[in-house]
Amino acid sequence: MDIEPAISEGVRGWLTYQGVAAYTRQNAPGSFQSVRPRVECLTRVGATTGHRKPIAGVLYNDTFSFSLALRVVTEPANIEQNNLTHDQLVARVRGMMKTLAQETWNDQVNFPYHLIVEPLSDTSSDNSLRVEDNEESCVLTFSGVVQIRTNAWTNT
Repeated sequence: MDIEPAISEGVRGWLTYQGVAAYTRQNAPGSFQSVRPRVECLTRVGATTGHRKPIAGVLYNDTFSFSLALRVVTEPANIEQNNLTHDQLVARVRGMMKTLAQETWNDQVNFPYHLIVEPLSDTSSDNSLRVEDNEESCVLTFSGVVQIRTNAWTNT
């Protein structure tokens, strides 16, 4: 099980369950760029934290640092009452990320082999809005620690 796509897919599934259109490189249909608003999820796993789990007498690293990038995309809203669409979605996604770690402990549908073991740190302050190709977007980044669930080892 490759950790990066598994975490990206887990976040995507959880966001989708919460009513946010979300995509990853694994599940994106050819026309996903036309969907607005949407969130694009990308995970990068870093170094091990040093925590190990004994499996059949061998110690395996099971806990890693990771970063999560969420590209929030909306359609330009030049109508006064819709101008806050992008800011509202960014605020909603940031708020949701505050509880994601806790949610992964019990969500074995979206996170069957991994869980996020501590609250995510918001590592971006990107509220800058990029407008190109008829879309408004910004990238939110978070960092955290992911651990392989004990039951994942029996499935390898």
